[in-house]
Amino acid sequence: MDRFYDEPNITDLQYVFNHNDSVTSAYVYLVFRNINSVVQSQYFSFAEKKFNSGFQNLPVGAKVQLIAVSVKNGKTYSFKTDLQIVSDKIIQIKLDETSEQQLGKLFN
Repeated sequence: MDRFYDEPNITDLQYVFNHNDSVTSAYVYLVFRNINSVVQSQYFSFAEKKFNSGFQNLPVGAKVQLIAVSVKNGKTYSFKTDLQIVSDKIIQIKLDETSEQQLGKLFN
């Protein structure tokens, strides 16, 4: 991320999904409130293999919202939390069923 090129204190942020949610694909976003910016990560699993790039080179101390969205069996599920970036953090994501109206409010 070019925006954080000169940041002296950076870290990576990883996330994992609740095993009981049986997530096969999801979009995960970090919304930076103080710089009006969004970055995206994708998650998917197939044949017992998982791909999760997480987020790299984030400024420690940044205040963000982490938002995850997934669709399963025609239903939308989401997760949203406010957090501050700290070193070596793994976020546990527990998806909840989400209405179309709720989905529209996730990024507000």
